[in-house]
Amino acid sequence: MNEAAQFEIYEKKLQGVCDENNLIYTFNRNSYPVSLTVRPSGDFDGQLSLLENEKENEYTSVNASLRIFYNEGDQRPTYRFSEDYTMSDTLLRKLTNLFANMYTFWHRFFFRDVMENHRLQGGAVPDIEEAADLPADYPEDDDPLDELMEKIDDPAPEEDTPYPEE
Repeated sequence: MNEAAQFEIYEKKLQGVCDENNLIYTFNRNSYPVSLTVRPSGDFDGQLSLLENEKENEYTSVNASLRIFYNEGDQRPTYRFSEDYTMSDTLLRKLTNLFANMYTFWHRFFFRDVMENHRLQGGAVPDIEEAADLPADYPEDDDPLDELMEKIDDPAPEEDTPYPEE
């Protein structure tokens, strides 16, 4: 099964979760970072269900939204609520997990499409070393991973020393 088909499976699951909870969603893939925005349904039935599900001290604004995305370098999705939005932890986890899967398959589809259809200008594939912006005086023969591992393997500092000396 290819990436597009796998993406569609998770998108259908997301649609089912949204239908069950009177929500609407937008998978924003035309800008960086790719994100998922979920809002309460704006229809009359959705507004009534918001009132029915409202518990004491809980309120969800009709204009509220949830945005799930990956911050640069993060391994787990980040989420932000706008306005007053009450949502169960279970529903939030479901939405976050569905977004993580959709995000993964979207990126796999995107990369495959770009590479197979030669969509890069001049055929230049980005390189991590070039994008890392390492300082010019960074020694080429020095391995930062080895240095990091040495620091990790060092014994714990003396108890009377709050911070290890460098």
